[in-house]
Amino acid sequence: MRIRSGEIAPAVNSATFGRWRIEQQIAACRLWRASRPNLDLLRPVESRVPVLLLAGGRDATTPVFWARQVARGLPNSRVVVVEQMTHLPVGLEHIDCPDRIMDAFFAQASAEGLDTSCVAGMAPPPFALR
Repeated sequence: MRIRSGEIAPAVNSATFGRWRIEQQIAACRLWRASRPNLDLLRPVESRVPVLLLAGGRDATTPVFWARQVARGLPNSRVVVVEQMTHLPVGLEHIDCPDRIMDAFFAQASAEGLDTSCVAGMAPPPFALR
């Protein structure tokens, strides 16, 4: 990922580990032999192909705003946010919900009209002491 120095603070603002990961990546980049990147590869993707983007509201690795940013160039896309999900739906109730949404997306070859109501029920189970 390319990032300018002025973009670091906003990018790590809500990150669980703060600046740690990005500083590690910057340090690693200093060790690599650099070549001139093909800047065309960094342009946002633009396509009319149907796209479904599932995003976890608690995902520090690929935050929701990245999914929304990608969707800007994809007019036939839909971002579905599972608020309680991190990077994967592990440990959440109704874990089959994303699979049902994806199955419907592939069956109809469109992100329009998908029933995403099941994401509201995706939450960690209640905490209990025994």
